[in-house]
Amino acid sequence: MVEMNLGRPADAVDSFAHAVHLDPTRVDAWVGIADATMNVGAWDRAAVAVQRALQLNPDAPAVKRAVERLQSRGR
Repeated sequence: MVEMNLGRPADAVDSFAHAVHLDPTRVDAWVGIADATMNVGAWDRAAVAVQRALQLNPDAPAVKRAVERLQSRGR
């Protein structure tokens, strides 16, 4: 999240990807990948991350926000 807060979404993608590599069940990391990839315009990759987060915890507020953001882009 630090990299996102510093305006470095590409670096954040790498950090979140490392986190899900260590623990593929981390919903917050999948949402982080989704948010960071949306910030760099990688909408297809964001959709994959959102789908994974939805599989893990569809009721999490952060997951719902990521879904809404993705849908607002027509994806």
